[in-house]
Amino acid sequence: MVELRLREMAKRSTLLAAATAAAVVYIVMELALDGDDHQRFWALAIEVFVLKILLIFALTKGGEALRSDLKDGTIEYLWTRPVGKAKLYLGFWLGSLLGLLPVLLGSLLSISWIGVSMGAIDGFAELALLWIGAFLVAVGAGSLSLAFSALTSKFVVFGIFYFALVEMVLSRLPTGVRSMALRSHASDLLEPLKFGDPVSLELFGSALLGFLAIGVAAVLIGALRFSRARYSIGGEKEG
Repeated sequence: MVELRLREMAKRSTLLAAATAAAVVYIVMELALDGDDHQRFWALAIEVFVLKILLIFALTKGGEALRSDLKDGTIEYLWTRPVGKAKLYLGFWLGSLLGLLPVLLGSLLSISWIGVSMGAIDGFAELALLWIGAFLVAVGAGSLSLAFSALTSKFVVFGIFYFALVEMVLSRLPTGVRSMALRSHASDLLEPLKFGDPVSLELFGSALLGFLAIGVAAVLIGALRFSRARYSIGGEKEG
């Protein structure tokens, strides 16, 4: 499964996707920025890209790793191999994350280039934190999307609904329920970048645990459903 995804990533279309993402993000940010406004740069990078665009992209894209193989029948070959369904699902999980990489890397490279050029990113620590936060969001949202795809062929609808309800509503509530949202953990992790403040180890560890809890729960639920479901080869219906 992972080998198949790596081969797909080597295709010209994958490189084109990365280049397109890089170009679009670069042009949009250049048009939206006004001079050397560092706070506006971080608002665009964090609030717009990481917490909205990247989040909804991963929530609606990650599930394709499983559903595309169900639709074209590739999974029939995988089922003939001496691998348990749980391990097979982990292969789909890794494949789904690899599928997100081209757009993620292309976008982050453009954002990083602009940030360094204008002085908004003035050290490796800030750059590393931005990349870590974006990758954690992509992994968490991609894991949720794949779990949705194990539950239903309408995983895109589920992803949009999750974004609208959990990420945009529950994340704003001043209670413990906000911990269900990836957005809340990403905000806690990346918010200091807006003001040039250092991130405490306690805050970093708390955010990391939040991402880990959501990601592990999504993988376990998806693997359990995948192991027990009977999917129709060449189609998208499940039993």
